[in-house]
Amino acid sequence: LRKYLRQNGVQPSLSLKIQKQIVERILADTRLSQQDVPVLALLSTKLRANLWYEIYAPRLMSEPVLMMCDGVDDLLLGDICSSDTVMTQSVGPGHLIFNPNTYLDRAFY
Repeated sequence: LRKYLRQNGVQPSLSLKIQKQIVERILADTRLSQQDVPVLALLSTKLRANLWYEIYAPRLMSEPVLMMCDGVDDLLLGDICSSDTVMTQSVGPGHLIFNPNTYLDRAFY
């Protein structure tokens, strides 16, 4: 990186800011996603469903309409959590989530 910045004549003050930000982002503690842990696929279906419920249910229950639906159907939240419908996605600083005039096919919590 330093060589690149130097070869392209980047001013030292900007070069230091760039290097500092790169180091901060490399060292940042990022959350692992389900895809980062392939051994989870080795779990039995029941145990995996229990895991997804444990992870996702508290977040989903913060949504009033899902809390109400869960009160009507005790199995609904478990079904939602154990399907491929719910997933976590970590985004870093500067990552664009919403773009103007773009259709969204999912909800973000």
